[in-house]
Amino acid sequence: MIAVAALLCSLVWQKPEPLAIEVQDLSPKLEDFRESNGMPALAAALWKDGRLVAQGAVGYRALGKETKVTTEDQWHLGSDTKAMTAVLMAVLVEEGKLTWQSTIGEIFSDLKQEIHQDWTDVTLEQLLLHRSGLPEDRVPDAVIFPALRKLEGPMREQRRSLIKMVLASPPAAKPGSTFQYSNHGYVLAGAMAEAVCKESWENLMKARVFGPLGMESAGFGPPGEEKKLQQPLGHYLGLPVPFGPAADNPLVWGPAGTVHASLEDWGKFLNLFLISQPTAEDVASGKAKKGFLTAESMSMLKRPGAGGYAMGWIITQREWGGGVVLTHSGSNGMWFAVTWVAPNKGMAAMAVTNCATAKAISACDKVIGALIRLAQR
Repeated sequence: MIAVAALLCSLVWQKPEPLAIEVQDLSPKLEDFRESNGMPALAAALWKDGRLVAQGAVGYRALGKETKVTTEDQWHLGSDTKAMTAVLMAVLVEEGKLTWQSTIGEIFSDLKQEIHQDWTDVTLEQLLLHRSGLPEDRVPDAVIFPALRKLEGPMREQRRSLIKMVLASPPAAKPGSTFQYSNHGYVLAGAMAEAVCKESWENLMKARVFGPLGMESAGFGPPGEEKKLQQPLGHYLGLPVPFGPAADNPLVWGPAGTVHASLEDWGKFLNLFLISQPTAEDVASGKAKKGFLTAESMSMLKRPGAGGYAMGWIITQREWGGGVVLTHSGSNGMWFAVTWVAPNKGMAAMAVTNCATAKAISACDKVIGALIRLAQR
């Protein structure tokens, strides 16, 4: 009977219910990392077997101010947003609004005269695997990027303008042939979702991902409000960056990297990759209820293409993770966030800071190492 119950539980995705368990305070150890590496603030958390087991936050929301960060504060996640956008795409695929093979030509047929014809057959899957033929853009394009900052109006219209800018020229490589990390590829994927749903990517994320996962703190752009130090500020060249347009990449880049969230809410998202999902066959047969996503969708999200990159994840192997592990980092030059997820061990570790110096990035990696060791105890 126990074995049967365990099997049924493994087939049904459920948001974990909070338990009255003690969460270990990481703050004393984090303070050592923060102070020795000149970081304004540092926060980290560890999830194990679907539960938050350790967390901490130390330092200041802005250098020169006395307001300290808390474990409830929100942090800019940068390119860790990409995995969230990919999950949204999987939701829309399951809803039948898109397929992984939906093409730019199909979705943006009304823009046929304004984009180069060689983009027509590029698929949603290729965009999410960075194999679309778009050029590498971790260093932003010197012409397009400034033009994006000047865009105005509703986000859906801004992203249509981006499509015309980015796809006016032919692909930098034959679509499907080469891995080239492209933020614009994820913006185009988000625009595909907007085109078929007639809603902004931001609204779709809230309704289809953040809401169902209980991510109440999640939002877009720099956290907080203008002239109020209610959330941490990002830092550049050692100085806090005031709330406003300069505090982030252009918001049109949202699907590629503008989400902010608390550590606990980010953990709720990462936990999705640690919980067993029902298969489409089991759902159809009545053996399991429909989960947030099916096992087939989760497998697609974690399936690496060339270069070991899946949909918003770098896929690699680690002995401490029991085999396959997922990792990604994100930064807009003023924040840094990194996570490692070990599905086979039921573990997710994350570290964030409100600056992006080389020492801060290295410190976050060391914090992740400490969390991994803690999880193994």
